[in-house]
Amino acid sequence: DISAWTVQADVDDAATYPKAIIDGSNMYVFYRRDNIGEYNNPLAYRKSTDNGATWGVENTIINFGEGTRIYPGHIELNNEKIHFTWTLYTPSNAKRKQVYYAYLNTTDENVYSINGINLGKEITKLEADTYCLVVNTGNDESNHASLHIDSNGYPWIVYIRGAGTNWTYYHIKWNGASWTTPASITTTGNTGKSGKTNDPN
Repeated sequence: DISAWTVQADVDDAATYPKAIIDGSNMYVFYRRDNIGEYNNPLAYRKSTDNGATWGVENTIINFGEGTRIYPGHIELNNEKIHFTWTLYTPSNAKRKQVYYAYLNTTDENVYSINGINLGKEITKLEADTYCLVVNTGNDESNHASLHIDSNGYPWIVYIRGAGTNWTYYHIKWNGASWTTPASITTTGNTGKSGKTNDPN
């Protein structure tokens, strides 16, 4: 019933790109932290066990350090795993690049790679490039990647790659042993980022 609303506690006072997940009696809100520095924006989450009346401490799960911005993609709960994707922005190239994937195990609240490697509470840049990199876009840009978990618990990811006005959407999935070869879906003249108006479609 949306005829009335109840004001709840703020989740955080300096967050962008929020993603909410409900897991039974627990609520998680993932977001990019935005008050550490202009180019130091890690991915974090807070957890509520009372339907959003109060929120627990901030938990940083991806931190690449100064000179980086994390752009979270899609987040999906499957059994005891919260799966998520992200891309990386650095001011040195002024581009969003790469496609990364990992999952948060809600039992121990550690982060894991697709191979089940326990990366602890927080993923570093070295760990991400070693264990979580799905696609290296090279000189191309990328953007928020979508994902869906199939009946086997494997992620299927859709992402965009390109430059200028030439972009292609690709599909890639985990087959239980490795990531498949990216398959082209369709082309577009726009990345879908805010502020892009070069393509009327």
